[in-house]
Amino acid sequence: RIEWDEQTDLPTRFFPLPDAGVATKSVVVDPRVAFGHPTLSGTGISTEVVKRRIDIGETVEELAEDYQVSIKQVKDALLYERP
Repeated sequence: RIEWDEQTDLPTRFFPLPDAGVATKSVVVDPRVAFGHPTLSGTGISTEVVKRRIDIGETVEELAEDYQVSIKQVKDALLYERP
């Protein structure tokens, strides 16, 4: 669940969600993206923003379409924000 820089031997990214014993890479913590706040992998979209939009009544499907990500990624963002 941790990616390492081969040159410096330092961790570069962390994928916090385990998925039935297998690491999922839907959510990432990367200090080079969004100041290290958790985001949807490859998008820079904050998991907190996803949660807030769901909290105000938007659907998972609407967010997936708006952000052009999978429904699983949106659900994983919610899982991260609401363990």
